[in-house]
Formats: sequence, C-alpha cells, structure tokens
Amino acid sequence: MTKPVIIVESPNKIKKLKKLLGDRYIFTASVGHIRDLPNKTMGVAAPDYQPTYVVSDDKKRVVADLKKLCKGKEVILATDPDREGEAIAWHLAEVLHLRSPKRVTFDQITQSALEKAFANPRTINNDLVSAYAGRRVLDRLVGFKTSQALSNLTGERFSAGRVQSPALRLVVDREREIDRFVSQTHFGVQAEFFTDTINWVASWDSKPFLADSEKYIVDRALADEVATVTHFVVNSVSTKETQQHPNGAFTTSTLQQAASVSLKIKPKETMTIAQQLFADGLITYMRTDSPNLSEEAVEDIWLYLRAAGKGDYVPDQALIYKAKSGSQEAHEAIRPTEVTNTRPEGLAGQALALYRLIWERAVASQMKPARFDVTTVMLNTGKTIDGKAVIFTAKGKVLLFDGWLSLTNDKTEEEKTVSLDNQQLPSLTEGQSLSSQKTEVITKQTKPPARYTQASLIKKLESEEIGRPSTYASILDRLFAQSYVAEEGNKLKPLD
Repeated sequence: MTKPVIIVESPNKIKKLKKLLGDRYIFTASVGHIRDLPNKTMGVAAPDYQPTYVVSDDKKRVVADLKKLCKGKEVILATDPDREGEAIAWHLAEVLHLRSPKRVTFDQITQSALEKAFANPRTINNDLVSAYAGRRVLDRLVGFKTSQALSNLTGERFSAGRVQSPALRLVVDREREIDRFVSQTHFGVQAEFFTDTINWVASWDSKPFLADSEKYIVDRALADEVATVTHFVVNSVSTKETQQHPNGAFTTSTLQQAASVSLKIKPKETMTIAQQLFADGLITYMRTDSPNLSEEAVEDIWLYLRAAGKGDYVPDQALIYKAKSGSQEAHEAIRPTEVTNTRPEGLAGQALALYRLIWERAVASQMKPARFDVTTVMLNTGKTIDGKAVIFTAKGKVLLFDGWLSLTNDKTEEEKTVSLDNQQLPSLTEGQSLSSQKTEVITKQTKPPARYTQASLIKKLESEEIGRPSTYASILDRLFAQSYVAEEGNKLKPLD
C-alpha cells in the first residue's frame, strides 16, 4: 500500500514527526514558500489586481522533487497553522495539481496534538489565502513602486516597503527629536530621616507651586528656601493593599521584546531559536497574537503548582488577558508543551534560556497576584511660601504575599524606570514630630527621548498597529541589511 506524503514547511520538524507518527507516512518539506510575485515586474495590475505568481528560482529543484515524490499518492499539507502556512499549502496544491489535498494543522508537536490533527483533516481555508494575497498585493503596490523611485533618485539599489518604511520613519523621527532637544535644569528637594533604625526619604510636593503650563520647578531660590526646613510633623498616614498581577503568556511580539531586554537575543535570532523549539516539540506555535492559554494548559499548570507544593498560589479561576487591538487569536499563547519539563534534556545556552523564559512566563501567568501594603505619609513642615504650605510626602511598600513573584522576577518586554517608592518606612503616627538628618536640593536635568532599541521599536510598531508581529524580526533585519540603521550600544541610530 502506498504511503501518504506529508509536506511540512521546515525540514527541522521531520525528525520529531517521524518519531511520533512512525513509518506510516512519507515526510518531506517545502522549505518555506515555493512561489511569489516575480522579482523584476510588478506581477499585479489593474483592474482586478490579481497576483501573478512564479516559482522562485531557488525552489525550482524543490518543486521538481515534490512533483516526482507526490505523483499518484495521497498528499497531506501540514504547513504552519497561520496565514502564511495556509498560503504555502495553497501554492503547493496549485503547483502540484492536487485535486483534493488534506489540510492538517497543529500548534504543538506532541503525540496527542498530532493524533487529534490527523484525525480531523480539513480543506484549504480560501479566506486566509485571500487575506495573504491582499497583504502581498499591498506589499507589492507600495514596495515595488517606491523602491524603484528610490533607486532612480539615488542611483543605487535601495528598498522601501509598506512596513519597512514607517518603521524607519519612526527611528528617523526619534533622532530628529533628540537633535532638537534642549535640556532644562530643574529642582526638587529631599529630606532624609533615620527613624527606628530605618533610613528613609521624603520628597517635596512641588505641584502647588507650579503654574498650569509648568512641569518643573526651575527657580533655584525657591528650592533653596524649601530646603531650609528640618522639622516635620506627620500629617497623615494611609495604607492600602495593592496587587501586582502577572503578565499574560508570551505572544510573538512580547517574546521578541522580552528576549531582547532580558537575554540580549536579537528578534531574528529569537524567532530562529523558537522555531527550533517548536520543531523539537518543546513549545507551542510561536506565531500568535493571543496572551491566553487553553483550558487544558491552565489545568496542567495548576496541577504542576499543586504537585510542587504551591497550591496556595493557584487562583480560583483561570486568568484571562486582553489581547491587543486587531489581534488574531487563532492560537493560544506561546507555552511549553509539557509544563513538567522544566529543563529539557540536551538544551543549553540561548535555547535553554529562551525556553526557561517561555516556561516561567506561561506558569506565572496562571498564578495569584503578588500583594503589597503601600503606605503614603504626608509631612507638614509648618512653613508657607507665598501663602502655600510646604508639604513633603513619602511612600513605602511591604510585600504581603509574593504570588507569581515567587516563581520569577518581572521579566519585562521593555526598559522601565526604577521606582523609588519601594523603600521601607518605619511605623509612624499622626502628630509625630520628626527631624531630618539632611534636607537638600536635588538638581535634575531633563533628558532627550531615548533612541529606540529593537525591543522598544517592536513595541511601538505594535502599538501603532504597523505590520504583523511575525514579520517584525525580518523588518528590522532588512533595515540593517540596507544600512538604513545601525546599533550604537543597543540603540538604533539612522544612517545617512
């Protein structure tokens, strides 16, 4: 009996698929797209704008081999479970003249997922194919014409594009902001205390002294006068409990950002490593806009936590996260396929670091929030200036329950400023008199906006709904390849 042929995108998946599915099938790979719009002509024209596809020069041998292998056999198209994967399946069906190919998708390479997928094949989703075609036509209408005009103007071969150009524009606009920036000196006042063996700091509340159009105190004499106070009375002490919730499990975009900030791995490399982790059956599909996990995954995480002695950290119900505007939530967030596999055998270096990042984020996303007591103290100085009372405030935070923080530090997708409100405060009562050890003027300088990093540019692109998260890595790579931008440290600087 002739074995069916399974066509996947990446040859890297075949080893794992063979291990799980055995010798019931013949496995082969398209190695990505086999067709595209022509290189030297538009390939799209009015009035219908139907794209004309040609087999890519580097895929002619692949197509010839596929035709030979698939002749007279049942063909199962198991390309990736996203829009691009659907388009590749359609191109394969067209080029190989497949009359009724089976379409199978799976977002994790595990025994149960594969058995379920192959037991429920479907036909090609032509709506997804049309969505791919529409996006590809827009790419060509914008990119092909603009690239040609750009090359004509410069006398060199340069490229522009529907997403590449606004991404570059963001970097250039930020550089112009930096060039125009004029630093401003402004002042604050801090009082330092030592109470009950605790060092703590209070800051002058300068808001009552600012005009409506002002952001900062620029009058040094005013700050100097405020800094003469050394005696304080506790006016009020208020404490309220706050919660710090975990982030949702990784999407494509947040994974790229977090890996860049926390692990110093570039977005393109992150996607390459994630692709291999998926192919090895270690994580779910890494191209997704959803921050939420499946019910089955949530249950597995809770079982793991209880078995690990963290039953108190399991919430009463699954935590649901809001996706970004315009998100396509066809697949769950990125997570380990087996939550009990905390350190997969054979993984090392960046691959292990990225896996651990994914594991920690997924598990933490379904744990109780951390709880804190946040105390705000208002200090009266008894001093008035121009009829306005001089008031100082201090804030402190005490951890009550570590929640998801017991598992992982807050691995963020972006650079954040450090809060000064995490200090420990002594026990204070209303009416209590205090003397500062030191009250001093703090001189500050406004800073220009920071240049984008790869992580913060990705965050900006996503917030402006420019492009798709799955293409961010290739967009950034294109900007470097064209010498449009370079990195100084880890900051993006536009080149001439």
